[in-house]
Amino acid sequence: MTNGPESVCRWCRRARPTRKACFYRITGLVLFSVYSSVEGFLCLRCATRQFALSTFHNLFLGWWGPWAFFLNLFSLVYNAVQWAGCLGLLFQRPGCR
Repeated sequence: MTNGPESVCRWCRRARPTRKACFYRITGLVLFSVYSSVEGFLCLRCATRQFALSTFHNLFLGWWGPWAFFLNLFSLVYNAVQWAGCLGLLFQRPGCR
């Protein structure tokens, strides 16, 4: 789902083709877990950056809680699916419908 050819990216504030994306970050602590997300209409460059940051965060900090281990597996797959959906922006040019 795109926001149109002249949409503005939430992170870089540039007029580029965007797609709504949501990337989860999980921090596992010994007794509990902390969950956060980054979401909004993102251009491909910013979506790739947020995907990479979320993936590294989950790989290093997401395994250490009792439920975080299982939720981390889900979030890694979910983030990859979200980023794969953003790859369609490669074929959209600004100003084209």
